[in-house]
Amino acid sequence: MNSRAASAAVLSPFVIILRISVCCCASALDGVHRSDLPRAWRLEGVANKIVPMGDIRVERFTVADVERARGLFGTMAGVFGMAAAPLSDSYLARLLVRQDFWALSASVDERIVGGLTAHTLPLTGAEVSEVFIYDIAVVPDYQRRGIGRQLVSKLRAQANACGINVVFVAADNEDAHALDFYQALGGMPAPVTMFTFARTSVECQLLFPSD
Repeated sequence: MNSRAASAAVLSPFVIILRISVCCCASALDGVHRSDLPRAWRLEGVANKIVPMGDIRVERFTVADVERARGLFGTMAGVFGMAAAPLSDSYLARLLVRQDFWALSASVDERIVGGLTAHTLPLTGAEVSEVFIYDIAVVPDYQRRGIGRQLVSKLRAQANACGINVVFVAADNEDAHALDFYQALGGMPAPVTMFTFARTSVECQLLFPSD
């Protein structure tokens, strides 16, 4: 992620926030997106060949899945064209033990082909929570095969089981495929503009000087 000065609010690309009721029906559309603030949401390239596919297994990772989670996050970073940062076992364990963090994996014949991360956000206007989808990715050879739909549907079903009625996600306003995908899942779009605040390296040195 590029660093930006904290003294100014930085405008992200215009995005659409889609709120998805967990009881809406899903369609057979599929896609992936990434974020840049938190990472700008946009679809990745579409697969250019057909790969024979077995049964799709979608599951939520827990603290018992540290090594598999490392593989999942590496796969997602690869879809986004990013280098995967090394994540320690202790960091992954702390992440996966959190009930407010969601890491869903889609696998075919034991190979991870897609995944989703999301966060539960408690509200203050009422004693309820909503779930924010942060990242969703499907490897190119398996895109447009229903895997993204299954990931979102699984998240919505599990959120519903936890008493959470709303899942929401950001999509780049210029990404027609992403917008169509989420709207087909029942998402209700609302235009917003996202800002980020970040310190420069100089500001960090002033705040946290090294010995």
